[in-house]
Amino acid sequence: MFYTLRLVVTSTENTRSRLSAPDRRAQIIEASREVFLRSGLAGTRVRELSAAAGVNEALLYRHFESKEALFEAAVTEPLEAAVNELIRIGGLQNQSERDLSSAAARSENLEEVMGLMIAAMAELGPLLGVMLFADFERGQIFYRERFVPALDQLAMTVSDVEGVWPGSDFDPRLTVFSGVATALMLSLDQRFGGDLLADRERVVRELARYILLGLEPR
Repeated sequence: MFYTLRLVVTSTENTRSRLSAPDRRAQIIEASREVFLRSGLAGTRVRELSAAAGVNEALLYRHFESKEALFEAAVTEPLEAAVNELIRIGGLQNQSERDLSSAAARSENLEEVMGLMIAAMAELGPLLGVMLFADFERGQIFYRERFVPALDQLAMTVSDVEGVWPGSDFDPRLTVFSGVATALMLSLDQRFGGDLLADRERVVRELARYILLGLEPR
């Protein structure tokens, strides 16, 4: 029994040692993200992070100089990537080859954008919650310096589409913030076991219709 146990431990250690440095770093990031999502930055201890990743603290510090540096890699960087995805999604409304002259075409475009935005929020929502509420000072900086400018850029892509909303007078920034907030709430509802997105296609169609009703000239 003792001999077998030693073989298992040795085998496990050998498996761990076979990971390359980039793969080990990625493994630590992935495991740590779940811990940060559960406990936030302040509530997480380094020993919890190392245990979740299956490494000792010395090895963890070999890849990340501090808990904050690991939080940056596990939460902040993917959050920024998700925000950039929102900007890319918004750019779908500004493609010159699209004919958005009819209400039907605009509705179809809005359905596509809202569908992609809801999908993006499934990744962004939990990370955003950790960033904004687990550490107030860090969350405030992120919100002011990264998140809001990204939404403002998204609003600019909407306002730059000349002639799409003829005769309509609306605030692109308010429209974008409303759309993002709706997508965020839907993603949170899904994460916590709600059923609002049980029929995703219907929800996307209805949201596009609501937005269209608000933007179309009367």
